[in-house]
Amino acid sequence: MIQRKQTVYLILALLCAVVCLCMPLAGADVNGASAATISNFGFDGDDAPHIAWTWSLGAVLVLSCVINVCTIVKFNNRRLQSRLCVLNIMLMVVWYLILALHHFVLQGGGSAMHIRFASVLPFITIVLYVMARNGIMADERLVRSADRIR
Repeated sequence: MIQRKQTVYLILALLCAVVCLCMPLAGADVNGASAATISNFGFDGDDAPHIAWTWSLGAVLVLSCVINVCTIVKFNNRRLQSRLCVLNIMLMVVWYLILALHHFVLQGGGSAMHIRFASVLPFITIVLYVMARNGIMADERLVRSADRIR
């Protein structure tokens, strides 16, 4: 299981997602003063009621982590692994859409949002999922060609 390069990519993607869950994503400034720190499960700050639904970011990441663990465990079923990688890629895109929605909501409220390093980690997971899927598909092609020879 671990000897396959795609499993290493999936484990690295899992680690990136878990680190992203633990770190703050952005800071929100209202009238030049720091008002809130946005994380995956909420915010820390005085006056930020319009971003109270940041839990959706955390829910998408937790769901992606669970699916990633299932992907790692299902190493026998390469087709299912490939589909789960695509599902994880779509979940990360949804995560970025939700983050963009938060950004536009903050701009409409007269606030500015400053992105931090943790907001880049889901993009790294997308790249790792693509690399894992390419490795899975290469294994599938190799198995099919070996079956054809027999």
